[in-house]
Amino acid sequence: MARVRDNPPGMVHVRLNRQVAARMDFFTDRAGGAIATYQKIPGNEAQGSHPQLYAQLIPEANRRARDEGMTDRIHEIVAKDLRRLYPTLDADRVDDHNQWVARMLPEFYPGCAAEVRRFLDRQAASRGRLHFCCDYLAQALVTGAAASGKAAAGRLVAQGA
Repeated sequence: MARVRDNPPGMVHVRLNRQVAARMDFFTDRAGGAIATYQKIPGNEAQGSHPQLYAQLIPEANRRARDEGMTDRIHEIVAKDLRRLYPTLDADRVDDHNQWVARMLPEFYPGCAAEVRRFLDRQAASRGRLHFCCDYLAQALVTGAAASGKAAAGRLVAQGA
């Protein structure tokens, strides 16, 4: 498991001066832009939250941000794509905030799944009370994390721990 690597994602949060309808889009690198995830998030006045746009970089754009020292200027990397996705960006933007998380999501590589499978098989064969799941198994997002946590709990129950 020492080979599990993390992807350092860069994100931009853009506060807007008008309400937006909820929307979420996912893009692959084949889309040709710098954005992997794009959201329009409605504001909620009662809770004090403002309408905003959210954009997360694709891995190649993350590397560019890191290598070119742009982790505090991620908005510059996504500006063209945000204007394409939200044409009134310049008129509606109140401010934006860049966010850089040095170690967040797993980055998969050739042989990664086989290595995780071997680790899980070794873990299942032992009677230890410590079972790894979620982020430790490259399962950072909710669906994978919940499934790996449920599997770990099942192994503990089966052992009578």
